[in-house]
Amino acid sequence: MASSSRSHSRSADPDLAAFSDDDDGKDGRDGKDVLEVDENEVSASTDFSDTDTDDERAHYTASVKRFITENGRTYHSFQHGKYAFPNDEEEQLRLDLYHHIFTLFLDGKLFSAPVENPRRILDVGTGTGIWAIEVGFQFPDARVIGNDLSPIQPRWVPSNVVFEVDDAELAWMQRPGSVDFVHVRFLACAISDWPQLLQRAYTALRPGGWIEFSDYGGELSCDDGSTPADSSLRLWFDVVAEASEKSGRPLRIAPSVAALMAAAGFVDVTQRTYQWPIGAWPADPKMKEVGRWTLPGALDSLSGFSMGLLTRVLGWKKEEVDILVAKSRSELLSNTMHCYSTAYNIVARKPLAATTTTPP
Repeated sequence: MASSSRSHSRSADPDLAAFSDDDDGKDGRDGKDVLEVDENEVSASTDFSDTDTDDERAHYTASVKRFITENGRTYHSFQHGKYAFPNDEEEQLRLDLYHHIFTLFLDGKLFSAPVENPRRILDVGTGTGIWAIEVGFQFPDARVIGNDLSPIQPRWVPSNVVFEVDDAELAWMQRPGSVDFVHVRFLACAISDWPQLLQRAYTALRPGGWIEFSDYGGELSCDDGSTPADSSLRLWFDVVAEASEKSGRPLRIAPSVAALMAAAGFVDVTQRTYQWPIGAWPADPKMKEVGRWTLPGALDSLSGFSMGLLTRVLGWKKEEVDILVAKSRSELLSNTMHCYSTAYNIVARKPLAATTTTPP
């Protein structure tokens, strides 16, 4: 059963728990597998919330959907500038593609946390809403809430799914101890204070509730020398990471999240990492499938990820970004680079004996 999506908007010390690092296979080289190369491949309808009354909660108006256009791409207008990536149709297609890729990592599952019979699920930074919608179908008795700076989610959704225009960096609207599962995916480069975000998730969760984080590490790796140190693609990764650091919203946050979860008070913190190939060069069938889907997504990401950051933060001209993007695209399409990044999937639980307090 489907219903019109309902939207809301607003503007603007626990013991550390040990965590496990459950990598997907290791060898003697920095604890990583070396992917074998396949030589054959070389060559919204809206409601208003009664809670929207304080100074930081704005009325839901047409201005929220009046997106900002920069250098040929559109960006969110609500809390403009907080998220550096676009929200246009091209980016929405990429987000849905990356959703599919992460389900490949998780063997077709939407999440890896051992969640059972949840009553309330929160998808932080829901993007197109595809994860929230599919989880809504999986758990028809649960209330699924997806929030995002951009109201780009579909109008017709399962009746138990609701979308909110919201800023996850402001005080959360969820009551303390009211959520069974918090899902955080693809928010690297979007958050300035990760300890605060995780503390708010901890507070929102009921004792025994779960949090799951998924993203990529933001680095470019290669084990066989096929990706030169002076390649344009390596430069692209490095300058995007540099700009994100200078903006105060780091891209390369994923390697730190497990420790930050433990510091926030979560227990049973489990981290799984996966090599994320770009292109169908791996011999392993699963990784080949991942890489085959990743290549078009990476090609689409080159401009979207870099245009806002490099022009706003590093002062590049649009033409300079376009040249770097074109060179990086050419390298990826040459089918000679056996490069990859690292995908992270991290789950943790709020202790059953935890008390819930309101975070700062």
